[in-house]
Amino acid sequence: MDLMEEILSRVPVKSIGAVRSTCRNWNALSKDQSFVNKHIDKAVIKRNGGSCDHGEL
Repeated sequence: MDLMEEILSRVPVKSIGAVRSTCRNWNALSKDQSFVNKHIDKAVIKRNGGSCDHGEL
């Protein structure tokens, strides 16, 4: 599950809807709070050019 979570955490936010309809496991993962947090953290890091300034990572 870790590899799948890592891969899906890199999917753009706009594509998460398509991911959720792909299979039940991916749908459940996309609703998991730890996955959501990882996805948000990766988006923040990408937006900041590779650095995280909110102190959680």
